[in-house]
Amino acid sequence: MDETRNGQSTEESEVEPPNIIDPQGLQGRVLRLMDFDTIREQLANNATFFGARQMALNLMPTFDEREVQELQDETADAGQMLDEIGDVSLESSVDTSESVARAALGGILTGIDLLAVADSLEVHRRARNAALRAKNQAPLMADIAQVIPDLQELQRQVRSKIGRRGDVVDDATPTLRVLRNQVRHAHEAVTEALNNFIQSTTGRNTLQDPIISVRGDRLVVPVKAEMRHRVSGIVHDASNTGATLFIEPMATVELCNNWRELVLEEDREVIRVLRDLSSLVGVVAHDIQLANDLTARLDFALARARYSHRLQAIKPITRRQDDSDDAESSIRLIRARHPMLGRDAVPLSINIGPGWSALVITGPNTGGKTVAMKTVGLLALMHQSGIHIPAEEGSALPVFDGVFADIGDQQSIADSVSTFGSHIGNVIQILENATPRTLVLLDELGNSTDPEEGSALAKAIIGHLAELGVPTIVTTHHRNVAAFAEGNPHTTNGSFQLNPDTLEPTYELTMGVPGRSYAMAVAERLGLPEKIME
Repeated sequence: MDETRNGQSTEESEVEPPNIIDPQGLQGRVLRLMDFDTIREQLANNATFFGARQMALNLMPTFDEREVQELQDETADAGQMLDEIGDVSLESSVDTSESVARAALGGILTGIDLLAVADSLEVHRRARNAALRAKNQAPLMADIAQVIPDLQELQRQVRSKIGRRGDVVDDATPTLRVLRNQVRHAHEAVTEALNNFIQSTTGRNTLQDPIISVRGDRLVVPVKAEMRHRVSGIVHDASNTGATLFIEPMATVELCNNWRELVLEEDREVIRVLRDLSSLVGVVAHDIQLANDLTARLDFALARARYSHRLQAIKPITRRQDDSDDAESSIRLIRARHPMLGRDAVPLSINIGPGWSALVITGPNTGGKTVAMKTVGLLALMHQSGIHIPAEEGSALPVFDGVFADIGDQQSIADSVSTFGSHIGNVIQILENATPRTLVLLDELGNSTDPEEGSALAKAIIGHLAELGVPTIVTTHHRNVAAFAEGNPHTTNGSFQLNPDTLEPTYELTMGVPGRSYAMAVAERLGLPEKIME
């Protein structure tokens, strides 16, 4: 949370800030309130390329109508691609962006780094080829794929010189092959001379163990400390107890020098190979980054399509906000489902407009009012993020400039005055920003205060928003608020009911009909004494 708000510290502020999605800065609080973080995570789980997973986790809705339509079209196109050629895994081990940037600055990459770059190039190639195979069914995906640079030559160069474990292979250069042969022969010469010493009379009498050890890149033998004078050579180390000295016999010093010089030459040749390959990476660093970005974009579209298939979602009609026909600016959701509730959720059908902009939902507690409101808000955010929505064909949403919401668990605040002050503070700021191009969601409007005054305020707020033409959904328990909605030409009612036999929620929204709380029926069914009921 911000440390200050309008020059006032949050500790000094008497009311909480509104849960607002600001067109300029999409506040994370509302995204979390609408369960958008969970959507991000589920979307990321449907991505296979590391860059696409990051895009999913950082996803923010857009308020640009053209961009929304393009994203929705891409998702549909990606679904066509999956239907045509099956699923495409673009799994890659690591993000190579840092390595590529280092190479562009002249840095030398390790064999492991270069191998990771080659792996990513293979993923780019696979993405490009897969999308181009489905170009007739998925032209938008093919358009993205065509721009992915072809870097097969770099991939071939790396693969031909770097082994599976990141080592530079012998055949990387003719010089390296010769040097490695010489290194092997030189090492064999040293070990042969040391083995001869071990097997000699002097060796058998002076060594702790008949083995060859390495100390500081030199080949040595373990000599008993008390036999030091019997062995001519260079002491490189001693055991912790001092009982053993690790000595390089003078007879092998020159042989070991020759071996070490060849090893250093080999190392220099390996560095030269790594430097040359790193230089090749650096030269095409921009192309590699472009390929990364385009592959991420392609897989992100595929992730949205995979997620759409799992949700049995559809591409909604994107309404144009500036259309002169009121019907084209309305919300219409047909048998919509909250994505977190699964396929067993009771579907929700809801309209806002034409001719009216505010919907007042009444009904019993836990009957589905708040879930319905959050379903509309979440599906609006999904739509404006390019994600298809779990609803039936014909569902339509406009592109909102913002979403404003006051939704909260009032039981979490101890004091009814502070509860009311918090909610009214939210509502005031919402009213300052609401326009016909924003969506307003107000939960239990007018609660936490005197019922008569609360309902009067609720009616005034709803009437103001409805007169402005602001798409608004309000939940309430106040009967006279529902009556007000029934008599206002810019508002309508909706309600959730209980099963009259079981008094269990049906979770079905009925449009155009106000609801009731069922308090008396529930109390009677639960056994409240008849005398009190009378």
